[in-house]
Amino acid sequence: MTHPLTFGWHCHSFPVDGSAANAFLNQLTTTLDYAQDHFTSIWIDDHLWPWATFQADDTPYVECMTTIAYLAARYPTLQFGSSVLCQSYRNPGLLAKMVANLQWLTGG
Repeated sequence: MTHPLTFGWHCHSFPVDGSAANAFLNQLTTTLDYAQDHFTSIWIDDHLWPWATFQADDTPYVECMTTIAYLAARYPTLQFGSSVLCQSYRNPGLLAKMVANLQWLTGG
């Protein structure tokens, strides 16, 4: 039995060009409008601030679980996940509940 080969896309959690937060949201949704026809999954980092050394400390940076909830509602044909999940940022019990709830609300 063979399975089709699928590809996921790693979504940046911050504007790599230094854009403001509202411009970043437009960049993100424009990119996902295109990506939904070419990828099956989108992966988002879970970091507290931009890891890239070229970014300013005040660069807008999205939180992983909230972003997945927003994007999963906006793009129901895509699957979402965290490419990195820093468990120490949240209480483990709360994190388990958040992830289980996201899975249930999105159908998997």
